[in-house]
Amino acid sequence: MELFAVVLIVVCVVVIAVLNKKELKDRGNGLSDSEFEVYYLNKSVFSPAERSFFGVLEQVLAGTRYKLLAKVRIADLIGVKRQKNHLRFFGRISQKHFDFVICSADTLQPACAIELDDKSHDSPKRKTRDQFVDQVCNAVQLPLLHVPAQKSYSVQDVINGLSRYIEIGAQSSTPEPTSASLVPVDSSDPEDAPLCQRCFAPMVKRRITSGKREGTEFWGCGRFPKCRYVQPIPVKVD
Repeated sequence: MELFAVVLIVVCVVVIAVLNKKELKDRGNGLSDSEFEVYYLNKSVFSPAERSFFGVLEQVLAGTRYKLLAKVRIADLIGVKRQKNHLRFFGRISQKHFDFVICSADTLQPACAIELDDKSHDSPKRKTRDQFVDQVCNAVQLPLLHVPAQKSYSVQDVINGLSRYIEIGAQSSTPEPTSASLVPVDSSDPEDAPLCQRCFAPMVKRRITSGKREGTEFWGCGRFPKCRYVQPIPVKVD
C-alpha cells in the first residue's frame, strides 16, 4: 500500500511538471513547433509592378541627396499628439504603410511619399482608405504622389513628376490647347505612351480638330478633364 502511494505521488509530480513546462512554452510564443509550419518566406518584398518602379526610382535618385525607403509604416513617419483619444487616432495609421518614401540622405527627414495604385485601389473600401491617407498627409504637409501601376515606367517621366516635390531636374511643360477641340487618336503602341508629369496617369494621344493648329497631335493626360497636362509630340522630319 505504501509503495502504491509512493508511485502515485511520483506520477502526479511528473504530470504536474509536464503540464507546467507546456504552460510556460505556451506563454512564450502561443504556438507549438508544428504550428510554426504555417509560415513561409516570400520570394520578394515587392510585387512585379513595385519592383519595376523601385528600379526606376533608384535610377532617378542615384547621385542625389535623397535616399529611397520602401514599405514604410505611416505611424513611423507621422506622430499623434498626446491628447484625449490619441490611441484611437494612432490606431487609424498604425496598420497602414506607404509603398515608397523619399528621405533626405543626411537626416532621413521625409521629403515625399509614393503610393503605387493598382486595380485594388478602385474598390470603395480602398478609395475611402486612400482619401483618409491623403488628408493625413495634407495635414502634416507631407507630399503624397499617387502613381498608377504599369508594366514599365519612363525614367524621365518619373523625374518630371517628382520635381514638384524634391530638388531634381525636370523638363518644362507646354501650353494647353483649347480643350473643346481635342479628340483621342488611336495609338498602335499604347504601352509606349508617356506618363503625365503632374499625376503620373498614362497619357493619351489627341488631335486638335479646329483652329489654326487643326490636325496637330499631342499627348494629353488620360485623366482629362481632372488633369489638363499636355506635352507635344515631336514632328518627324523625313
